[in-house]
Amino acid sequence: MTNRVKKILATRRRAYGHPAAEFARVAAMWSIILNSKVTAAHVGLCMICVKLAREVHSHKQDNLVDLCGYSACVEELYRRKKGKQR
Repeated sequence: MTNRVKKILATRRRAYGHPAAEFARVAAMWSIILNSKVTAAHVGLCMICVKLAREVHSHKQDNLVDLCGYSACVEELYRRKKGKQR
C-alpha cells in the first residue's frame, strides 16, 4: 500500500500543488463558514474523519489508501510547522 499511497500523493501534488497550500486554501474557506480558526492540519484531520466514517459504513480499499495519504499530509504539515518554529 505504501507505493500506492506515494503514487497517489505525487499525482495529487502535480494536480493541486503542495498539500500545505491546498489545505491552507480549504482552511481559509472553512474558517469563514465555521466562524472559527481552522488550520491546514485541521483540514487533513477532518478528511481522515470523513474517510473513517465512510469505511465504517462500508469497506472500500480507497478509504484506507486515502487515510494513509491524509495521515502523511498531516505529518508533513506538522514537520513544516516545527521547522519554521526553529
